[in-house]
Amino acid sequence: MQKDSIFTGILLGTIVPIILYAIILTLKDGLVSMGILPELWGEMPSSTRTFTIVALCGNLLVIHYFNRNQFYNSMRGLVFPTLVYVALWLWFFGLDLIGSF
Repeated sequence: MQKDSIFTGILLGTIVPIILYAIILTLKDGLVSMGILPELWGEMPSSTRTFTIVALCGNLLVIHYFNRNQFYNSMRGLVFPTLVYVALWLWFFGLDLIGSF
């Protein structure tokens, strides 16, 4: 696989948020089971919304890496899954945010 290709950007843009979300959930479950975080905190819908957007922001690290190494085609590919994830996030959580104003 070529480093500077649209396919590389699409692949990393799809995988990185999923891996980060799994890591964040694992850390949260570990902290809850050790008693550091209260049980109720992990069940709040806002925590799911926050964990999802933090995992999505992991693509910013990949964008920074691509930009620093001048992998512009990979940056273009990274935009597609990021926009899909943002659209899904707005679909699932956007009405909750709009309704809370």
